[in-house]
Amino acid sequence: MNYIIHSIVTLAMLCLTQQASSEPTKFFRGCDAIGSRFEDNLIVLNPDSSISRQTVYFIHNKSHYPLNIVLMKDIKQPYLSYKNQIGSQQWGVFATDERSLNFACQVAGKNSMVDRQQVIELCQYVDIKFPQGNNGNYWAVTSSPLITARKEIVKQGILLRW
Repeated sequence: MNYIIHSIVTLAMLCLTQQASSEPTKFFRGCDAIGSRFEDNLIVLNPDSSISRQTVYFIHNKSHYPLNIVLMKDIKQPYLSYKNQIGSQQWGVFATDERSLNFACQVAGKNSMVDRQQVIELCQYVDIKFPQGNNGNYWAVTSSPLITARKEIVKQGILLRW
């Protein structure tokens, strides 16, 4: 009898887990789905300049394989080269003071582009304070679980406020 009850409970939990994983991520407090869009197979970061000059984006790879996030250079920015690999079910954090950056998303080890809306979720942290001299564009966190990514940001002196 205990085996049957245990099996039913396990099956119910599995169903709930499957249902929860198919729903979109609700971002943590302070991080909103603003300042970015998906356009022409690109991830376009365009932070709202009225919020802050410097900002961070939390980028979640919700796929089952590592993804390369690669800056698509344009004529105005020939010197920039930001490439990062975010592991499966991991988060990367990109800090920027640029008004617009375009990133491509590729499966690691392949040159194939992916449907970024199916594999990427991102949010802009809107109430943030950077220490002096910690400005610019860089991967503040390359790939880690969300809780670790948040801790790493704070270790770098970036204050996430809410």
